[in-house]
Amino acid sequence: MSTVIFNHFDKVPWVDELKKAAVPKEVIETAKKAGAKRKMLAEGQTGIYVQYSELPAGFRIDAHKHSHDEVIMLLSGSCTVDGGTEMNANDAVCISGGTVYGFTAGGDGMRFLTIRAGDSVTQYTS
Repeated sequence: MSTVIFNHFDKVPWVDELKKAAVPKEVIETAKKAGAKRKMLAEGQTGIYVQYSELPAGFRIDAHKHSHDEVIMLLSGSCTVDGGTEMNANDAVCISGGTVYGFTAGGDGMRFLTIRAGDSVTQYTS
């Protein structure tokens, strides 16, 4: 059986972070005040999870790890990953599940996709 599911960006709602409760409440409150937000473009319908995120300039994602491998693809803007690696639009990074990392959005903020094979659990390390 074939499956084709369309998720039109403008029809997908922004995630209600308090309802989803995927990260600690204090992280949700900080992100909301700064204007950070995300949409789930695919939630496992075909075994793939795709998250679209927007972060404002200078926004920091503290050191954390996920339960699943992931690919992060920058669509626009830039960021600096802990350790000093800079990423710009059209750059991608593959991160194994359990790897601790954090990053800070660049001067123009950033828009990016996160692609995973599972609905990952996030654990902050600091």
